[in-house]
Amino acid sequence: MIKSEITLVKDAIHNDSDPRHYMTLDSISSPVSAKTNEVEIAWSHNVLKLKEVAHAIYDPTYYFPIEDIRMDLLYASEKTTHCPLKGDTQYYNLTVGALQQDHIAWRYNKPLDAIRFLENYISFDSRAIQITEYTSGN
Repeated sequence: MIKSEITLVKDAIHNDSDPRHYMTLDSISSPVSAKTNEVEIAWSHNVLKLKEVAHAIYDPTYYFPIEDIRMDLLYASEKTTHCPLKGDTQYYNLTVGALQQDHIAWRYNKPLDAIRFLENYISFDSRAIQITEYTSGN
């Protein structure tokens, strides 16, 4: 197999062992919120929007700076995973009143060099947490 150095995606970060696995990151200057049961967990003007392609084209994922997250609602779970493109994760559970959601957020606590800047960001499972990007139209 010949490894190609050519990419059709400008500024993409690639997995060295699989060039079909890549991601792009965009800074979002408009506010973005994360909510569950009408409780705001995060609000930020400094969110990173990650778009990833691997075995599928995944939905965009929003990463919030830790300082813009209600960390009093999150606590570390024992779940960890590894992504060959991003590194090792630590998952978090969420408690809001009587509601508890397991493994609802994650952080790359041991990111690979190419994304070391994500170390102080947390993302939420958008299947369970409502993520809203506020643009001029909403």
